[in-house]
Amino acid sequence: MNVLLVGAGAVGQVYGRHLQKGGARVAFFVKPKYAEEARRGFTMYPVARRDRWDAVRFEGFDVVTDLEGVAARRWDQVWLCVSSPALAGAWLAPFLKAAGAAGPGTLVTLQPGLLDRQALAAHWPEARLVSGLITLIAWQAPLPGHAEPRVPGVAYWFPFGTPNPFGGPPDLARDVADALRVGGCPASVSEDVARQGALGSSALIPLIAGLEVAGWSFAALQHDPILAIAAAAAREAARIAGAHVGGSAGPAPLLLRPGLVRALLPILPKAVPFDLETYLAYHFTKVGDQTQLMLATYAARGRALGQPVGAIEALAERLAASRAAGLKRAPDAPGTSVAG
Repeated sequence: MNVLLVGAGAVGQVYGRHLQKGGARVAFFVKPKYAEEARRGFTMYPVARRDRWDAVRFEGFDVVTDLEGVAARRWDQVWLCVSSPALAGAWLAPFLKAAGAAGPGTLVTLQPGLLDRQALAAHWPEARLVSGLITLIAWQAPLPGHAEPRVPGVAYWFPFGTPNPFGGPPDLARDVADALRVGGCPASVSEDVARQGALGSSALIPLIAGLEVAGWSFAALQHDPILAIAAAAAREAARIAGAHVGGSAGPAPLLLRPGLVRALLPILPKAVPFDLETYLAYHFTKVGDQTQLMLATYAARGRALGQPVGAIEALAERLAASRAAGLKRAPDAPGTSVAG
């Protein structure tokens, strides 16, 4: 099976490694300036404990840098391991045309935006489109301020009991999930992945925006008035996402209350084998444009659906003001970072 992954960042490397372990012939599509770095291969760290960093090497894959190279081969699966804002780039339509030149395989989209699948369906047969939800956590290691691991690389962790779900045409979604599972990456097939992704992101993104305004500090967020705004925005976004996918928000609006969020904040860092606060600061600073885009999308979609969006708009304003004032922490991660 030939698999092309667009973007060789942390998430792309994890999926690529486990697809290769499952027997797929893997290739990465990257910008020419990153090609040599990618061809040298990657150092990776599957994380089990905070104090254990066992390195593995990921190599033996192909690297493609131009559309001629993309069009020269038939791809059984094409994985888009890039952010939602990247889909708005002029590269997408010609790339997808080249990727399907020898016959369209399965296009796997991992983006969290409400309108991302719709945008891709304009360029790819929807009958060949599989949506996935990223449940793994991956980052460029060491995180800022940390000494381990000594050799920079991509670290990643599979949270227990949360396999990566994929949905779409059943046979294709099963093929995608099986390709990962055979290679040791937890994956499942879900008929409701669009709803899972929409509701999960709608709850997460406003709270992340609130955390950024609070200086990426859980302790500060607990006592900052921004928590109430972020929680209200999350409730609004959950209702909008539920309506967008043709249903309700379920219990999310009841759970997204400041008191409950405040109670969970001290517990969350203890539930993961890495520095969660620093990871969130690093990762969501890097994809900050995606956070802004998603808040804007929730607001626009909410207005179109006749849903309240006052808290979302207030949060977006506070986030923009915080960034303009330079109050956010913007760590630079050392080590390999290969963009798509």
